[in-house]
Amino acid sequence: MLDWVIALGAAAVVALLAWRLGALSWTGVIAATPVGGAVLGFAGLGPALLLVLFFVSSSGLSLLPGGGERARRDARQVLANGGVAALAAVLMRKERLAATAFLGALAAATADAWATEIGLRLGKSPRSPLTWRRQPPGRSGAVSLQGTAGAAVGALAVDLLGRWLARRGLARRRWR
Repeated sequence: MLDWVIALGAAAVVALLAWRLGALSWTGVIAATPVGGAVLGFAGLGPALLLVLFFVSSSGLSLLPGGGERARRDARQVLANGGVAALAAVLMRKERLAATAFLGALAAATADAWATEIGLRLGKSPRSPLTWRRQPPGRSGAVSLQGTAGAAVGALAVDLLGRWLARRGLARRRWR
């Protein structure tokens, strides 16, 4: 029981810090606490560090100039980006493939966030993948070479750090 109190407490501290820094709304804090607590409590320190990498890198990229007005992430965004990873973390102790699902969910969320942030700032000619017509920067679904490269680098970063943590035993090690 104490493990869960500590896991939720640690997640709440990180979420509140993110709120103070302007990265999360109050609803984002409320959603991020159980998401982070589930990842730390069920999957351990290594997966929790991967979740933090996703959040810090995505939030950091949104601070770069040229992206327009930065909004705090709300509960819907937190659950969309971390909900599948949290569910996979819950299943990790019983299902072997859950670790792969966890990494895949975080890699996809990171790829999406990095593609958006890098594409907004560096993408020269975003286009619709359906019609190949030019689209305004930031249009949902529009792609650019720069944003696509950002997506690949973001997913690769999650994969490489996940492998590094797994080799050091942090992927399954309990955090206490």
